[in-house]
Amino acid sequence: MLPFQSRMLHALALIAATLPCFAQTSSANTLVAALEEVRLPLELSGGELHGSGGDLLRREIESSRFVLLGETHFTREVPALTAAICRAMHPDAYAVEAGPLAAAFVATHLHEADRVVATQARLASRPGSLAFLDVREENDLTAVCADAARGRMELWGLDQEYVGAGGLLLQAMLATKPGPHSRAALRAAQQHERAAEREASRTHDVKQLYMIEAPERDLQSLAEALQVDGNRQSRLLLHELVASHEIYRRSVASDPESRRLRAVLLKQHFLERDSSLRKRKPQARVLLKFGSMHMGRGFDPQHVLNLGNAVAEAADGQGVKALHVMVLGAKGSAGSSSGYRQPYAVEPFDLANEPQAGWLMPALRAMLSNTVPGANTTYTLYDLRELRQRHLPLTGEWDQLVYSYDLLIVLPTVSPSTAL
Repeated sequence: MLPFQSRMLHALALIAATLPCFAQTSSANTLVAALEEVRLPLELSGGELHGSGGDLLRREIESSRFVLLGETHFTREVPALTAAICRAMHPDAYAVEAGPLAAAFVATHLHEADRVVATQARLASRPGSLAFLDVREENDLTAVCADAARGRMELWGLDQEYVGAGGLLLQAMLATKPGPHSRAALRAAQQHERAAEREASRTHDVKQLYMIEAPERDLQSLAEALQVDGNRQSRLLLHELVASHEIYRRSVASDPESRRLRAVLLKQHFLERDSSLRKRKPQARVLLKFGSMHMGRGFDPQHVLNLGNAVAEAADGQGVKALHVMVLGAKGSAGSSSGYRQPYAVEPFDLANEPQAGWLMPALRAMLSNTVPGANTTYTLYDLRELRQRHLPLTGEWDQLVYSYDLLIVLPTVSPSTAL
C-alpha cells in the first residue's frame, strides 16, 4: 500500500492527468466568487452538527436513504465528523472499506466491553487482517454508529479481505465442517500460508503474504476439493479468498484491471446486502464511508465505474435519494502503513504546497479557519450542487468534483489516527 501522502498525491495527479482542462481566463475569480456564495460554516461541538452548514447537512441526511462519505483516510477528525453524522442519521447499516470477514468479527463485539481488547488480540495473532478497523477511532466509530441506530445496525464489509486475512479465511472454511477431501486441501494450504506469514514477518513485506503470493495450484486444489465435498458457506469463503488474491496480485503487478475488479467486488457485496436489507426493512437507511475515489457518481478519475455510482443508480431505481459527500483534510498529519508487522508511520502534508493539488486552491483559500480548537471546531461546507449548470469555466478537475459529489467538507487541519 502506498504511504498516505503518496496515495493522496497520486489520486490528485490522476485527476489532473486524466481529465480535460478548459480555458481559465478569469475563471479563478469566477470560481472563487461562486465558492464564496455556496460556502457555509459547519461546526462540530459536543459530538453534534451545528452552524448553517450543519443545518443543511442534517436536512440532506434526513431526506436521503443513502449517505456516502468519500474521505481522507487515517485521521481522527473524519471519524469524529462521521460519528456526528451517525447521530443525525440513525443508520440501519454502516458500510466500511473492509472485508466481510473483518466486519463480521467487529460486529460480534459492537456492544461488548471487550471490543478493543478482542480486536487487539485478533491483530496480535493476525496482523493486517482488519483494514481500517485496526485503528481506534474507526473501531470506536462502529460502536458509536450502532448506538445511534435506534435498533440493530448491520455492519457491512464491502471490500476485499485485507492482505493478512488469508489464514483466517482458510480457518473459517475448515470451521464450516466440509468433507475429508476439502479438509485435506485446506490443511495443505494452511501449511503454505503459515510459511508465507513467517517470511513476511521476517521481511516486513506484505507481498510475501499468502493473500498475494498464494500458488495457483493451491487455489485450484481448494476449488476442486470443495466442489467434491464442500458446502455453500465454504465455497463462498473461497470465492472471497480468490477474488481478494486476484485483486492484490494484479495490483502488485501494476495492472489497472485490479481497480476494475475491486470495484466489481464492492458493487456485488453492496447489492447483495442492500437487497437483503430492503426485504426486511424497505426504508432502511445506509451510511457508506470509503476513500473519496470510491464514493462519487459516474466514472472515477481512474475511469472506473465505482461503488458510488452503483449506489447512485440503485437510489434512482428505487426512487430514493443518495447524498454524496467528500471530506477533505487541507493539511496536518495522517497515519500510514509502513510495512507488515510494523507500526504506523505519521506523515505531514499541506495541500497548499503541493503542485498536484493546485486546482483546489480556490476552496482552500476560501476555507474558514479553525476557530476554537478542541470542543468547538469550525469546518467549511461547500454546496457543490449550486455550482452545476451555471456555465462556470471550470477546470476538468472541478467539473469532475462538482458532478460526482453533492457536498464538499474541508477540514482545516487533521491529525493521525491511533493504531490498535
